[in-house]
Order: sequence, then C-alpha cells, then structure tokens
Amino acid sequence: MKKKVICAFIFILILIMCYPVVFLLTGSFMGENELNEKIGILFNIGEKRYVTWSLLPDHPNVWSFIKILLDSPEFFVAFWNTIKIAIIALALQCAVNLPSAWGLAIYNFPGRKILLKLYLVLWILPFQILMLPQYIILDKLSLLDTIWAVVLPMVFSPQFVLILYYFFSKIPGSVFDAARLEGANEMSVFIHVGIPLCKPGFLAAGVLSIVECFNVIEQPILFLKTKELWPLSIYLPNARLEKIGENFVAAVINVIPVILLYLYGICCTDNEYIR
Repeated sequence: MKKKVICAFIFILILIMCYPVVFLLTGSFMGENELNEKIGILFNIGEKRYVTWSLLPDHPNVWSFIKILLDSPEFFVAFWNTIKIAIIALALQCAVNLPSAWGLAIYNFPGRKILLKLYLVLWILPFQILMLPQYIILDKLSLLDTIWAVVLPMVFSPQFVLILYYFFSKIPGSVFDAARLEGANEMSVFIHVGIPLCKPGFLAAGVLSIVECFNVIEQPILFLKTKELWPLSIYLPNARLEKIGENFVAAVINVIPVILLYLYGICCTDNEYIR
C-alpha cells in the first residue's frame, strides 16, 4: 500500500511538471480569437477578469504553424542562431573541459583540492556577479555584438567540469593501470579508455550545456546589440497579442531539439548499462 501511494504521488508530480508542455501544445493549435478570449486579459483585452484554459482547443487549427514556418524569417534567424551557439559552445566545452576534468580526477598534484573548490564556487556564482568583468573583457577583445560574446563565457563551464570529474573519479584506477601495462600512453588511456567509460557523464553534461544555450537570456541582451544575432531565448519573450499564436508555436519548436537530445541521451545510457 505504501509503495502504491508513493508511486501515485510521483505520478502526480510528473503530471504537474509536464503540464507546461501540454499548455504549449494546446496553445499552438488554438486560433487567434480563442487565444484572445482565454488569455486576452494578460494584454488588457477582453471582458473576462481571469485567465481560462482547456486541455484541448475548442477549434483546433494549424494556421499558427503555417505562419511561423512559411512567413516568419526572423524566427528562423533566431532558431539557427541558437543552434549555432549550442553547437560551437558544446564543441569548445568538450575540447577544454574534458581534459580538465580528466586531470582533476586522475592525477594528484599540489593545489588540486583548492582548484576543485574554486570550480565549485564559480559554479554557484550567479551571472550578475560575473557580468561586469565579462563585459569589460569582451569589450577589450572587441568581441561585443558578435556571437563569440555569448559563446566564449560558456566554454569554461564549471558545471561541465564537475560533472565529468565525478564520473571520471568513479572509474576504478585498476582499469587505467591495466591499459598502461598493455603499453598505452596517457593520451591513449584518456581517449580509448577514459572517454568511452565516461559516456553517461558526457551525455549528461552535454544535455545540460545545450539546455543552457537554449535558455540563455542575460548574455544576449547585454552583449548583442544587433537583433539579427539574437537567439530564440530573446525572440520568444517578445510576445505580442497579434502574434501570440506564433509565439506558442515558436516555443514548441524551441522545446523539440532539447527533448530529442534528452531522449537520445537516455537511450544511449540505457544501452550502455545493458551491455
């Protein structure tokens, strides 16, 4: 009985957490008139005093999808800017943070514990504290109003390093010693033994990194003045009543790559454990 109650409670929590996605999907298939009737009060439109909603649209249509996919070039510019930021940031994070996490986890050197604590402090620091130093550095490097102004601060990610450090540190040292006895040098051990065994950690860090790229708001607002460089995270908050349906569709399309990547990570991780 106790197990059933716990399962029911968890199921209810899952439904609550999934509701925003259902909210987006429902709104994306609603017409402009229906959206105005249900949430027009948010824009001081309509006679209702409260926001109303339903799990299914009263008159479903795909007109908003047609407009966003065929008649909204600014959406595609923002979407590809987001994809570009995510791909470049993830590639550079792998190049920089994978070796860093490996060195911290495998080798014992003076100052290692202090460096780990420094990474932890940097992880919990809010962006507002680092905002001014980052702005000054990017200005000195003449990188403001370029895509690199958003990408470079993400490259040196304490979160990425600490997640990989945890997974690397859980691998038994005897595995690496066996590879060295077989004649593998340190680089071969890292590439052919360490990285494959740390695949679940890499997938977890990669998914979180890409989610961060899709959600980044402060950096583009501060560091990018040209609207053609803005990612979707800046495009979406500019919701206007006359385009509210298109914003619902844009939000749904924004969520799809992250969900697919998350599902891919789960499938790959499950396959690794099955083997």
